[in-house]
Parts: sequence; C-alpha cells; structure tokens
Amino acid sequence: MKLADWLKAKNVTQTEFADTIGVTPGFISQLISGVSKPGPGRIEAIHKATGGEVTATDLLDLPSAAA
Repeated sequence: MKLADWLKAKNVTQTEFADTIGVTPGFISQLISGVSKPGPGRIEAIHKATGGEVTATDLLDLPSAAA
C-alpha cells in the first residue's frame, strides 16, 4: 500500500505521521511525491508505524513479487 493511501485510509495527516516517526512533514511530502526515497532505517520506521501495511516495495516503487 502506498504511504499516501495509508495516510488517507487511517485519516492521519502528513504532519502527524512525521511526528510519529521523527521526521519533518516536508520529508513525508517528498516521499509521497517520489522526490526522495527513504533509507533502511526510515523504511523500518514506516513499516512499523503502519503495522506492516506500507512495505519497502511500496516505498521504493519496486515491482511486486509474483505469487
């Protein structure tokens, strides 16, 4: 699930989410717009904060593995 979709589904603002994982709202905006990619530590923090619903694949725009 894309981060923007998760935020919308959970009714969480970019600012609230940024506070949760210890980054700026601007960084979250950059992630959502594709301007920036998160490093391993941020990927882990986002994954944990979203209960595993937003994955590294989602954050890095990698193709999903075929089942």
